[in-house]
Amino acid sequence: MYFSFPAYIEVMLSLHQKQKQLFTTLTEHALMLENHPIETIHQMRKLTKHMRALLRLEAPASTKINHTLKILSRILAPYRDAQVNLETYELLILNKNSIQSPGVVERLQSNPYYRQPIPDPNHLEEVNCQLSLLQNEMLVHKFLTKSDTIMSAIQKSYAAGLKSMRQASVDQNSETLHTWRKKTKRLWYQLHFLFGDKIEDTDHPVKSSDCLGKTLGEIHDLDVLESLLSSEHDIVLIEFIYQKRRTLLEQAFDSGETLYIEQDATLQALLLKI
Repeated sequence: MYFSFPAYIEVMLSLHQKQKQLFTTLTEHALMLENHPIETIHQMRKLTKHMRALLRLEAPASTKINHTLKILSRILAPYRDAQVNLETYELLILNKNSIQSPGVVERLQSNPYYRQPIPDPNHLEEVNCQLSLLQNEMLVHKFLTKSDTIMSAIQKSYAAGLKSMRQASVDQNSETLHTWRKKTKRLWYQLHFLFGDKIEDTDHPVKSSDCLGKTLGEIHDLDVLESLLSSEHDIVLIEFIYQKRRTLLEQAFDSGETLYIEQDATLQALLLKI
């Protein structure tokens, strides 16, 4: 499966430009860390995941760039997680007074990463260090690939997502589901790069992967919140989380069946038209 030569050149130039654009946006956001930490951290982590997903469309992909992006995301993760935990709880109990659990808000707010949403000086220094490394690595990196690599990468992401879905259907623990989520989000970033964000067709794999990724994200947030609760004092809330999780799991497997099985032929046909 190959691009025509003009299309290949166009896609590769676009991929190079997209990575440069994402990196520029990443560095711009870093300048806002101390003034607008909560949303800035959220956007920076999304950008690192986006760049890592697109790296897989190259051959060979840069292991150095990937490693630096991974470290950068890990530095910021505790700050983002602390905010998401409280947001998840507040959304869960919205208009549901019967499941509110005493002391949960205070416990979640006691997280030092919540109390101090601005990364401490050491973490800010680490962020700047990783961004400097990333800049140097991108300057020397050759954004080149073979003409069939993008197709192969998409197919590998598709296969990895299907494999993760099958594993999750057997063992629905938080780690297995989170892996499925990561594979699905990677696929979405890659498909979004190829097809753009102006897709009207709700049955398009871009739409399906986006929908599935969001559902799996909700499940992950519930799993993290549940792990922070006390089964002794929060039994009603925990039971409600289990009920909500079961509903979301049904939605996820329905969406996964659509994306990874029913739309397989559709995706292959779309890729051939590029």
